[in-house]
Amino acid sequence: MKFKIVGTQGANCNDISALTANDFTIGNNAPDPNSTGVIISGKAYNELTGELTGQAEVKLSSNVYSATVEFTLALNNSNYVLGAGCSGNALVTISTKVDGFVTGGGFILQDAATGGLKGGASNLGYKNNFGFNIKYNKSGKNLQGNWNTIFRRIEGGVVHTYQVKSSQASTLVVTQISATSYRADFTFTGGNLKDLTSSNSTIASNLTINVTVFDNGEPGGGIDRIFYEVREVGANKLWYATASNGLPVDLTKGNIQVHVLGAKAGQRSTNGTVDASLTQVQKFNLKALPNPTTSYFKLQVTSDNTDKMQLRVMDILGRNIETVNNVAPNTTIQVGDAYKPGIYFVELIQGGKKQQMKLVKL
Repeated sequence: MKFKIVGTQGANCNDISALTANDFTIGNNAPDPNSTGVIISGKAYNELTGELTGQAEVKLSSNVYSATVEFTLALNNSNYVLGAGCSGNALVTISTKVDGFVTGGGFILQDAATGGLKGGASNLGYKNNFGFNIKYNKSGKNLQGNWNTIFRRIEGGVVHTYQVKSSQASTLVVTQISATSYRADFTFTGGNLKDLTSSNSTIASNLTINVTVFDNGEPGGGIDRIFYEVREVGANKLWYATASNGLPVDLTKGNIQVHVLGAKAGQRSTNGTVDASLTQVQKFNLKALPNPTTSYFKLQVTSDNTDKMQLRVMDILGRNIETVNNVAPNTTIQVGDAYKPGIYFVELIQGGKKQQMKLVKL
């Protein structure tokens, strides 16, 4: 992991020229449930670049494939302080080379176009760190995974650090865009939003995290992209979104990997299918064409179950806009002709199954 120590005398951080590695302590918070432990073995500080690096060993639990560890930074030299502009939290995602899962880690520098109650101009220039993993279990029936993100914003002259975590993977759809790129849409439920700045207090709970990621090949071959939002559906609250227009943004640094059965991200599957490992998803699916659109959406619903389905369309505040009942499987429904420009969410329900996706009306 790497921390960047910046500033000069009188700025957000004290003069850094005389600091050494011994002035810092690197630790970690409770590890990802997929990890049995973290051993931090060393650190080094470069006073010319202001970079503090550390080495760590992460032990994955039996039969798991990925974990995201939150590392912390503390300064134990009483002559110095970590100012508001210095970040003391970093997320590192570790993944093994196996097929059939989606994982990623890194950060984006927020701009003023972030959305929600904890977005906007106050986030401009501050980091948003993320780490996640999601995968179907061996039976192909249940999802497993974890989501962890830390973003920062200034409030009342103080930089607040917020964290959103969840271990309840809900939905996953993988689409092959080209021979070298993949898209994954997935959701986590039961998320918690905490303010780590002072009290570590919980701001909101039972949140839904909707995520869209693009794996555009191996590092150096293309820039990966991400969009996610944190929504409290029952209370009609959007707490945070990486972009208020609902569109993915480029990673500032990091990597997203979409591994499919028999192929690595950025390679075409040998059997020509989009994702042979996610058979459960392929039998219950929702697509919108075109999306975005200036007129209407054609919603394609597919399922191997003959039971009737329900379609619900909600606005960005979670208010119900349109409901279509008794939808037959493997049909196309047209909606959105009269919708105003904006972001909407459509939910497909069949029995205990649910599938959600975002719609953008231009």
